Amino acid sequence: GMGEWGNTRRAFDGLQATLAGDHFDFDAYYLQPLRMRPYEFNRTNHDVSIYGINSRQHVDDETTLQYYWLAMDTVGARYDTLGVYWKGERGNLLYELEGAVQVDTNFDDTDHKAGFGTVGLGTDLQGSLAGQLWVYFDWASGSNSTGNGFHHYNPRAHRFLGNMDLFGRRNINDLNVRWTHDPTDRLRFIVWYHYFSLVNMNDVPYNTNMTPFAGLGPGTSGNSSLGHEIDLLVRISPTERLSFLIAYSHFFAGDYYRTTPGVPTSADADFFYTQMTLEF
Repeated sequence: GMGEWGNTRRAFDGLQATLAGDHFDFDAYYLQPLRMRPYEFNRTNHDVSIYGINSRQHVDDETTLQYYWLAMDTVGARYDTLGVYWKGERGNLLYELEGAVQVDTNFDDTDHKAGFGTVGLGTDLQGSLAGQLWVYFDWASGSNSTGNGFHHYNPRAHRFLGNMDLFGRRNINDLNVRWTHDPTDRLRFIVWYHYFSLVNMNDVPYNTNMTPFAGLGPGTSGNSSLGHEIDLLVRISPTERLSFLIAYSHFFAGDYYRTTPGVPTSADADFFYTQMTLEF
């Protein structure tokens, strides 16, 4: 996963082989992440290995269909993810579906059994609200013990669970609605709403690094409702190589934070940022 929001992007050492065919393309890869060090040479992290095979089926110009096996080995644990991704359109209906099972061994030597699923339906709007409207439901499994739910490996920033990066993709439901409007080639508006809740009340919410929120343990959750997030974003591109991003997000804390002992705060949160990108 590429990290779009850091000055230093993620990097890996490894190998990739690609085979292109008439009906399928295949990518096979073996990677180890680099430890990015600002004042010294970067070092390969030999404690983590990511490898797998991704296949793309040639269906038609409107359809993307992929099958993948993705594995991650780390000290004390291993995760194998087998998944399918399907995206396409039929007339004015847009759809995106993805699901996977994840198996192997947890850090506590128990069997790992987890999964995730995403269902999205969209359409192209006309008139005063012209743009693209999507409704998604994203589910990632939890567990009766902390740390044993779905592991999201190295996800892209902001790709799934909102711009504030409050939650990792484990033990979470996310019902979200996204409206994107491009009045010109150089201007884009995005409004994105999320409602977050826990999948398993015996488990806890997780940070983006897959650690339990506030160090809480199993059985501590007082309510499944985590809250609502609204993301507002404007992208302005004066030239093909120069763009400006202005964004604001607000999180409305749910009952989970008011009913769970040990939570640091139950207050709402605001997030504002600007970004300039120059390509050369």
